[in-house]
Amino acid sequence: MEINSKYLVFDNPSRYFIVTGGRSSGKSYSINLVLCTLIAESGHVILFTRYTLRSASISIIPEFVEKIKLLNAEGAFIITKDEIIYKKTGSKIIFRGIKTSSGNQVANLKSLQGVTTWVLDEAEELVDEKIFDTIDLSVRKNGIQNSFIMILNPAT
Repeated sequence: MEINSKYLVFDNPSRYFIVTGGRSSGKSYSINLVLCTLIAESGHVILFTRYTLRSASISIIPEFVEKIKLLNAEGAFIITKDEIIYKKTGSKIIFRGIKTSSGNQVANLKSLQGVTTWVLDEAEELVDEKIFDTIDLSVRKNGIQNSFIMILNPAT
């Protein structure tokens, strides 16, 4: 399985990564695959968000399950309606929406413990810098690289 080198974000010690590309560019495929391999390392809690996310179990998680199958690793993960946990390390991906039907849940997101990586999919939808800063400042686990990956489609 090959990942386009422009999507190998963790080969770089930076905190911030901006990943862009049009439909079918391979950005979601590649980043999801990279995240599935990242949780094989101990100590990671990946917060995967979209501004609006009604149900991860029918939208995002099936994309990750597809990558897990490509890795021939179905038995190595616990998959729930809003998390994927790698059994061997305990590292996990947590799926959340920023905006809920009752407003936004930034307070709930910033209270998550041990977040090492924040992924914002469809990032062009988040236009409130204050919300961004609040969540970004919550990604601060010591002793491990802390990262933010912004995935977006170009406007033109």
